[in-house]
Amino acid sequence: MFTSSMLWNAGCESVEDFYSQCVGVPVPLLPTVLGLKLAVDLDLGSSKLPDRMEASEEILCWVKAEPERSLLTIDQSNDVLKALLHLAERCFNLMNVRDNPYGVTESSPLTFLRIIHQIQPLVKGGATAIFNLLESKLPADFSEKYGLSWNLLKASIGSEQEPIVEIKVATKISIEPWYKGTPMPTICIMDQRAFEQSQSQWFFGLPLPVEPICSVIYNSLRYDDSADIVTFHLREKDWNNLKSRSWMWISSRDLIQVIQREPIFLGRDENVKGIERVDPVEKFGLPSVQTFTVAESTKECQILKVLKVEESNFTYCAELEILDSVRCKAQTMKISFQPVRCATNVAIYFAGYEREKCIMYFSCSVDEKSSKFQISRKQKKVLCNISKREDGTVGELVIQRPAPVPFHALPLWDADLHDVGRDCGKMFRTKSDHECKIARKGGSPFFDLRETIAMILWEHVKEPKV
Repeated sequence: MFTSSMLWNAGCESVEDFYSQCVGVPVPLLPTVLGLKLAVDLDLGSSKLPDRMEASEEILCWVKAEPERSLLTIDQSNDVLKALLHLAERCFNLMNVRDNPYGVTESSPLTFLRIIHQIQPLVKGGATAIFNLLESKLPADFSEKYGLSWNLLKASIGSEQEPIVEIKVATKISIEPWYKGTPMPTICIMDQRAFEQSQSQWFFGLPLPVEPICSVIYNSLRYDDSADIVTFHLREKDWNNLKSRSWMWISSRDLIQVIQREPIFLGRDENVKGIERVDPVEKFGLPSVQTFTVAESTKECQILKVLKVEESNFTYCAELEILDSVRCKAQTMKISFQPVRCATNVAIYFAGYEREKCIMYFSCSVDEKSSKFQISRKQKKVLCNISKREDGTVGELVIQRPAPVPFHALPLWDADLHDVGRDCGKMFRTKSDHECKIARKGGSPFFDLRETIAMILWEHVKEPKV
């Protein structure tokens, strides 16, 4: 999968800064949190062609992570939960960003719903455990501002799922005539008493609060401009509580309000054009997310049992219960990392009992040399500290099949480029390649390919075809 942006440098000094602003998940946690690996090193090389050095477009390449995983345990201090909290802040706009310089579609609570739906099979306790842990970290006023959307998410995929309704309300969205562009609409819902209070403030010339007193449904609506109908979704219980005593209007998250507000009282039947129960999984496209399988260790293993696996930015920590202390001996313990090139599963077994393997499956490639295993007779456990490989989560090694190089573009290049050798080096060589070349030794599987490409480029610009 490829993503690109031509506006990344509008407010960022580097591509790394752009990634942090838009995604923000630590790269080693990408395979677990988003199910993806980043197939480029953000701090190495450049994707620009030599004759287009002024172009600002940056293209990032992504590949899917391994589908088999061991069940993860998370708590309030876990790095995975911190990454999910960071995504929640983006999707609910808790940082109160009112102007996006990158020209991309803003994330929404429904984006976060897809993220939680994808990761929930991999976490002990599922979506409900994730929601409960996140609630303890969210701001104190979160429920007041975003409670309706949060309840929608919990009712859609939590352990106690509740009915979801699709509501159609007649209202006209009018944009200020001077405004050029697409506003960022937000549905504001306020109970009648608070609404009357705000109207009194307006009548006496007092400024209206920018943020509504009640709840906001942000970036999760559809508008039919031909029929002047706004469609949004709520938990049925919440809709029943607010429909007869609340006002609704469409606001804008832009720095200056560009949508002309027209409050609608939801208690009038003529304003509500339709209410229908929907299946949130189908309605919000949740079947299209990646599917992961929790792979348990072989049932034949009667020596060890996986109790818990925890993931941090750079390591996996696991505790295995010793079921048979007689056969579990440090002298006979064997550990294998598979596959050999970029290991993502670790098997522990004992000499003479090779069939009884306890296997753990990880989303990132792990490093055999720096991983440590210890048998604790006192705790009756095997304690594992397994390090991640830096090049197994980000960079070219995550690509199993290299993409084709566009040699057809070579005849279009200008032969009179300034310092061609330097430009070619930026494109197809990394710092590691340069060190390998100086030391006259081999490098990564892509080293010879890049050297060949550099030679072709050099010969081409020396004697260009007419």
